[in-house]
Amino acid sequence: RWAARWAFDRAFRTAACSENLRSRAVAAGLAYERSAVIPYGVDGAQFATADAAAVATLRARLGLPQNAPVIGALGRLVHKKGFSHLVAALPAVLRVLPNVRCVIGGSGDLQADLRAEADQLGLGDHLLLPGAIDWQTTPAFYALCDVLAVPSVVDAHGNVDGLPNVLLEGMACGRAIVASHVAGIPDVLRDDENGLLVPSA
Repeated sequence: RWAARWAFDRAFRTAACSENLRSRAVAAGLAYERSAVIPYGVDGAQFATADAAAVATLRARLGLPQNAPVIGALGRLVHKKGFSHLVAALPAVLRVLPNVRCVIGGSGDLQADLRAEADQLGLGDHLLLPGAIDWQTTPAFYALCDVLAVPSVVDAHGNVDGLPNVLLEGMACGRAIVASHVAGIPDVLRDDENGLLVPSA
């Protein structure tokens, strides 16, 4: 907090990617009148279409059955991304869609924990943790997803995504999105209009 206040006092202007993040910065000492909200953007042309061959190659690489619905999630495997809550929800999803596959792309400290959680729930090959998805492959990753999950949370240290790039990229791809009602997500995703918002865990 001291370091943030020191930086805020010396900045001519401070930009935040969401109103929530600006509010958190103001609480830490930022002068509101010297701040602005400037949301992130993504290259719509890059994400609007994906090469069908690239999508088929990725599906084969991941070992996804052709007729299996896919829930995708993407990001660093850290607590604020909320992936543990997505894993915990899968048994309920499987009762309705027994052929569904969930693919959580990314690397990080929680990979072993997520795998252990999945094993404890008996998810077997219904949950895939393929590791990092390179940037050039992300349009194909989004395109193979029937639903994109963005289960962000505020972690135990108060960390939270200001406005996840994954959310904006998934929207640019025209994916159906289910996301947490947290931080900057409701700034761009309106419940039952262009996605579904759920309470943050």
